Amino acid sequence: MRFPKAIEKAEQILTRFGGEAYIVGGCVRDALLDRPCHDYDLTTNLPPEHVIEAFTGYTVIPTGLRHGTVTVHIDGLPIDITTYRIDGTYTDGRHPVHVRFSTSLEDDLRRRDFTMNAVCYSTVRGFVDPFGGVDDIRAGIIRCIGDPLERFSEDALRILRAIRFAAQLGFSVEPATERAMYETADGLARISAERILSELSGALTAPYADAAFTAFHKLFKTVLLGCAAQPVRPLDSLPADKAVRFAAVLKNGASDSLAQLKSDRRTVEDVHFLHAYSCFSGGRIELKKLLAAQGERRTRLLLGYLGTNTSVLDDVLANKECFSLRMLAVNGRDIAALGVAPQRIGSILHALLDDVMEGRAANEKNVLLQRAAEKT
Repeated sequence: MRFPKAIEKAEQILTRFGGEAYIVGGCVRDALLDRPCHDYDLTTNLPPEHVIEAFTGYTVIPTGLRHGTVTVHIDGLPIDITTYRIDGTYTDGRHPVHVRFSTSLEDDLRRRDFTMNAVCYSTVRGFVDPFGGVDDIRAGIIRCIGDPLERFSEDALRILRAIRFAAQLGFSVEPATERAMYETADGLARISAERILSELSGALTAPYADAAFTAFHKLFKTVLLGCAAQPVRPLDSLPADKAVRFAAVLKNGASDSLAQLKSDRRTVEDVHFLHAYSCFSGGRIELKKLLAAQGERRTRLLLGYLGTNTSVLDDVLANKECFSLRMLAVNGRDIAALGVAPQRIGSILHALLDDVMEGRAANEKNVLLQRAAEKT
């Protein structure tokens, strides 16, 4: 197991201060899977105030002191360090009312969601894995720690996290855990729209999104209004773009369901656009008109959604073929110089653009001025 030097340094500092220190959670799981790690977590028996004292001289941010977490920056790397804890009662289906710090590593691991996220590693002591997480990781299994009904009743967001992990890692969900996901699905009504959207976005843009959507379609329908029976195309064959993937799993015209989940406006509008142009099958001329109306970003988005090769688009752009008013060889001043009334200049320019895109006129100033004179 190899981790950044900053992680080993943090572990050594905590140990020298008289504490225990273990790398824990997703970064251990991802290291075992040889996946890149982006967030690093350590767990320790030291209370938060002692952790802060241990890292005197470093940038320390009291990220979540109430829950025992501080963030330490070492060599530019932020590391979350959390004191062993036991969660109290969950009354809102999402957060414990209180937490109690513990001196037992196993107490801390027992409160976590899935076995694969409860594996600890120490560069000195090696693995601590009381719930068989390493075996589950190697077998590609998502399994709750303890009673899955209890885990999902505590925090219903874990249901969507299980789906996201399945989509990201290509893992299967252990049968008892899967049954509990459905039996506790009503708890999803208590989860905030923002958190639901975040988990759905992560799942739908993941490498194994198609299998996850098929396996957990009923749960997707629970939290995503307008969810289609199946995607318009296999999700894994589409670009891993949020708007493209949502458009693929939503019924035509159901983009408003994203607004209800408090999605950003651009994604909602992009999904609406993709649905509106879902029958687009134009050739070179139609593609240039689409570029003129929607721009390159949306044009590429649509071609990706439709599974259309971008070679024609790339050729149009590489050859700098005219598809917008600013690319015309004439402008409004040129047309005005012909004595055209100001209110007619725009319509003539657009007519000239159509002539150029459709091949009736070359994009040359003299040619276009002559054609404009004929239109006055």
